[in-house]
Amino acid sequence: MKHLSKTFLFYSISAIAYFLLIVYLLRPIFPLKQSRIPIKQNHLQVVAMFNAWTIWWNAESFQRTGTDYMQAPIFFPERNAFAFSEPQPATLLVAPLLWWGKSPAYAYQVYLISSLFLNAFLTLCLVRYFRQTRLLSFVSGCLILTLPLVHGVIHVLQLVPIWSIIGTWFAMRWFRTQPSYRRGLLAGLCLGYCGWVCLHQALLLTILLSLTAWPLLRGIKFSQVIGPLLLAAFGAICLIRPFAVVMKETLEAHQFARADELIQKLSAQPQHYLHLPDHPLLTFNSVDALPRHQLCPGWLKIGLAGFAIGFTFWRRKCRPWIIFLTLTGVVAFLFSLGLHLQVGNWKPWNSLGHWIPGIAQVRSVYRFAFFVQLAVVFLAVEGLSLIGTLVRLSTRTKFTRRLALFGFYLLCGLAIFETWPVAPTQAGVPVWNKSRPWIEYLQSHTPPGKSIACLPFADGNQLSQYDLTARWMYYGTMHGRPLVNGYSGFFPESYYDLRRLVNEEFPSQKTFQEFRARQVEFLVVLRSVYARKEMSAAVEAKEVEHVLADSSGIDIYRLMPATERRP
Repeated sequence: MKHLSKTFLFYSISAIAYFLLIVYLLRPIFPLKQSRIPIKQNHLQVVAMFNAWTIWWNAESFQRTGTDYMQAPIFFPERNAFAFSEPQPATLLVAPLLWWGKSPAYAYQVYLISSLFLNAFLTLCLVRYFRQTRLLSFVSGCLILTLPLVHGVIHVLQLVPIWSIIGTWFAMRWFRTQPSYRRGLLAGLCLGYCGWVCLHQALLLTILLSLTAWPLLRGIKFSQVIGPLLLAAFGAICLIRPFAVVMKETLEAHQFARADELIQKLSAQPQHYLHLPDHPLLTFNSVDALPRHQLCPGWLKIGLAGFAIGFTFWRRKCRPWIIFLTLTGVVAFLFSLGLHLQVGNWKPWNSLGHWIPGIAQVRSVYRFAFFVQLAVVFLAVEGLSLIGTLVRLSTRTKFTRRLALFGFYLLCGLAIFETWPVAPTQAGVPVWNKSRPWIEYLQSHTPPGKSIACLPFADGNQLSQYDLTARWMYYGTMHGRPLVNGYSGFFPESYYDLRRLVNEEFPSQKTFQEFRARQVEFLVVLRSVYARKEMSAAVEAKEVEHVLADSSGIDIYRLMPATERRP
C-alpha cells in the first residue's frame, strides 16, 4: 500500500509539473481566448487557421453521423475535397468543445496543450515501465516536451502529437519481452492511430519500422512473430483504411504529385543537423545565417546518445533497444535528405516513390528528422542511465557520492535546458460578433446545393498570398456554406482555372458564367478590393444583385439566374 501511494504521488506530481511547464512554454496564449491562435514567432497563421478549420470540419461531419466525411465545403463542386490535405480525425478529441459553443481556435489551443502533455506524460510512463529511475523517467518526459523540432513547427498542429509514434515504438519493445497477439495488436493500433493524427508521419514511421524493427524481433521464433505481426498490420489497416483509401483514389485521380524542385527544397541537408534553432544554451555555430531547417536535437544529447551506443555491448538487456534506436536514427537521417541523397546516378527517394504508395505525394521530406531527434533523445536517456549506474558503482565515500550526484543532476538539467524552446506568439482569427450580419444572411438565404465565392482570390502560390483565403475558410466555420475557393495541401486544376479567370477578368460576364456553372448563389466581396462602383456595371446588367452591405467592409451580391439577366 505504501508503494502504491508513492507511485501515485510520483505520477501526480510529474503530471502537475508537466502542465506547469507547458503553461510556461506557451505563456502568451494563457488565458485561452476564442479569437486567438498560437503560431511560431515570425510565421504566418495560414496553416494554423487551416488546421483550426480542419478541427471544425471533423466535429461538424461527425455530428452529421459521418456522412460525406470527405466532402469538405471547399473547392465546390469538387468531390472528396477533404482528401487534398491531412484529415486529422484524432482532433475529434476536442470536438465536444465546438458542440458546447467554443470556437475552432479555442479547440485548437486545447488540442495543442493536450498533445504536449501526452507527449511528456506517456513518455514518463513508458520509460518508467521499462525500469528506469523516477528521475530519469521525469527527465525523459521533459526532453520530449522540449523537443526542438516540435516547437519549431508548433503552428503545424498535426506534427505536435508525437506521443503516438512513441507509443508505437514502446509497444514494439513491449512485444519483444513476451510476444503475444494482444501485444502485437496494441502495436498495430498505435501505428494506426498515428495515421489518425498525421497520415504523413504514419507513412514515414511505417517505412522506418519495416527497415529497422528487426533488432526488436531478433532471437524470437518465426512462429511466435508472424501471427501477432499480421494481426498488428490488420489492426493498423482497419484504423487507417476508412479515409486512406479515399485519399489514395482521389489523389491518383487528380494525378497529384510533388515536383522534384519542391521536394529538394523541403529536404534536409547534412549541415542542417549542425544548427540548433532559436536561442540554444550550447552552440558551436554562428546564428547570423541559419539555414531553412535547423535540425540538431542538442549537442549534449548527441554526446549522451553516442555514449550509450559506445557501451551497447556492455548492457545486454538494452542492446536490442539501443540498436533499434541507432538504426532508426541513421536511416531517418538518410531519408530526410530526400533528393539530396544520391549514390552515383541513383536517387533512393525516387525509387521509394515508385515502390511505395503515397511517397509521390510527400512534400516535406525533412520531417524524417522527427525520428532522428526522438531516437537521439531516447538514446540520451540510456546514456544518462549508464552514467547514473557508473556513479553509484564508483563512489564510495559520502562526499564523493554527493558530488557525483550533483554532477549527474546538473547533467540532466543541462540536457533539458540546452534546447529550451522560444515561446510562440498569438495571431488573431475572425470572430462572430464583428461579422454577424453577413454570416447570418448567408445562413438563412443560401439554398441547399448552392455555394458561395469569397473575393478576392489568392493572387499567387506563396503561403502569404493565402492568408485571406484561410480567413474565408475560418468564416466558413460560422456560416457552414461551401466555398468554390479554399486552401489545402493540394489544389485541384479546376480551382487554378477559376482563380486565373477571376484574377484576370473579374467582374466580367465570363466570370459570372463560370460562377453559375459552379452553382454559386452569392459573391462575398471585400469592399476594399472591389468597390461598389466597380460592381455597378454588373448590377446594371443584372449579372448580380447587391443584397447586403455590412459595416465590417463586406458586400454580398446574389448571382442572378441567366433568365433574369438583361440581354
